[in-house]
Amino acid sequence: MKKYLIGIGILIIIGAGVGYYFLKPPSSDKDSIVFMCDGNKTIEAVYSPPNPAYYNSSDSVSMTLSDGRHLELQNDHLAMGASYSSKDTTIQFVEGGQNDNYLAENGKATYNNCKDPNYR
Repeated sequence: MKKYLIGIGILIIIGAGVGYYFLKPPSSDKDSIVFMCDGNKTIEAVYSPPNPAYYNSSDSVSMTLSDGRHLELQNDHLAMGASYSSKDTTIQFVEGGQNDNYLAENGKATYNNCKDPNYR
C-alpha cells in the first residue's frame, strides 16, 4: 500500500509539472512581445537580458515600431512599474499593466493603450 501511495504521489507531481509547461502564458516562452496599440499600431519589443517570467525587469529593450523605426531603450529602474528611455530621454516607453503601456516622444504619447495580447 505504501509503494502504491508513493507511486500515485510521483504521478501527481509529474502531471503538475507537465500541466504547468503546457498551460503557461504563450508570451512567457519568448524573448519578444508584440504590443497592439490604438490606431492599429504595433510595437515589437525584445527585452535584454531576456526575462520571460517578468519582462519589465530587463536592463534594456530593443523595439521595432509599426512605422518601421527601430529604437534601443534603457531601463529607468523605477520602484513601481517599468520605464525605458532613449539615451537623450526624448523617447520613453512606460509599462503600466496590460492596458496602460504607451510610447511617448518629446513628452507626447504617440503609441497609446498598447496591450500584450498574451498578458494574463
